[in-house]
Amino acid sequence: MGSSNSSTQIPRFQHKEFSTPYKIDSMEAVILDHYLKGLIQPSVPISMAYSQINKLYSERNPGVLTQGMEVEKLLTELRRYYYDCGYETIDQMSPGFLSKTIALSVRSVFENIRDTGVLPSGFPYIGPGSDMYFDLIRSKEYEVSRESLKDYTDFLGTLFVNGTFYENLIFLGMGDGAEISATLNSLSDHVTKKIKSITMVDMTLSGMKHVVEKFNVDPIISSLPDLEIIGRVSRFEDVKITARRDETYSGNLYLWVGKTSGNFKILDYLNILNGFTADGSSVITDFGIYDNKSELLYIKNQYEGDRNRDFLLSNLVTLLKDLGCSNSHLNEINRSFRVSLQPEKDFQTFISINSEVTLPNSVVDIIEDRFGFIVPNDITLMQSYRRKMIDLIDVLQSYGYSLNQLYRVKGKSDIFTLVERTIS
Repeated sequence: MGSSNSSTQIPRFQHKEFSTPYKIDSMEAVILDHYLKGLIQPSVPISMAYSQINKLYSERNPGVLTQGMEVEKLLTELRRYYYDCGYETIDQMSPGFLSKTIALSVRSVFENIRDTGVLPSGFPYIGPGSDMYFDLIRSKEYEVSRESLKDYTDFLGTLFVNGTFYENLIFLGMGDGAEISATLNSLSDHVTKKIKSITMVDMTLSGMKHVVEKFNVDPIISSLPDLEIIGRVSRFEDVKITARRDETYSGNLYLWVGKTSGNFKILDYLNILNGFTADGSSVITDFGIYDNKSELLYIKNQYEGDRNRDFLLSNLVTLLKDLGCSNSHLNEINRSFRVSLQPEKDFQTFISINSEVTLPNSVVDIIEDRFGFIVPNDITLMQSYRRKMIDLIDVLQSYGYSLNQLYRVKGKSDIFTLVERTIS
């Protein structure tokens, strides 16, 4: 979603509280998160707000919206145009400015669908989707999540050896905070006290606050009064955190677990990895792997559940309603939900378990009428890759990475590893 803003300030949790005001890496994510949760309301319908934006820009700069101008640049232009909106928090925005910002943020979702055929990464998890996700991972339908947490904890027990310490732990996708608590509980007191900060990176501010509520009663965190916990509302691609390396510390440690690396094509994953490891930092990551196709069919069946469908569709349905789609349109989309297995182009043994729907032509027409571009009928709500282990290792090594302390979970199709760059 939105691009990084170097002048932003991030919400912080210290001494069991987030401080305000909030300034974050992706204003779009926060706007959409609050809008989808009903915490903010535009003063005019988003379709009308978009018409106002279109009129504004056609008068000042004809054709700018159809030229693919990035949403963040449009937001910057709006801030300049509405010079009196020197806001620091959402509730300080003028109603007119807020309506236009929401309209542009909604537009960015459909631009991503237009360009890739896929919902923006992280979009299903914002707004009410975050609550639905927390309910889903606690359900019997998602037993795999709890099992994976235990496997992750077992792996951590083998990791922190030979006096290696990491000053900053950066969690990419915080889930419900279970991995963070499990990490701290797995470390010795000596190692834990060396950690200066924990950073949570996610697209949902409301979900982040939910996790912090759990931290308020976490005995390990309470025993570390000098530990700084930082929240960043950001895409993984936009995270840039400077690492300090000396004879004691080994820089930052990024923790990319919970199978979220599987939401990215391998080259996209490698591009993000390049940003994390450019300063010599390390990344703990897990991968879903498979040995034969029957394993993929079993996972596919799990993904076809009604709760998974409702979770993935929830936020998209809200936006389509606000654009004027009828209940019959939405019911048709709901009935079209399906899960398929799709090989990745150029990496045929990397198989994505795609959750998909079909948009009726009438819905495509509504989107075109609002935004001036056509989205595909068939769209992917989420991708979840499973990869052949030997081919995965070959690809990572060919791009200059080593998989250290590789740990395959006994009897399962999961691996954990410490990824480090071998070529500077």
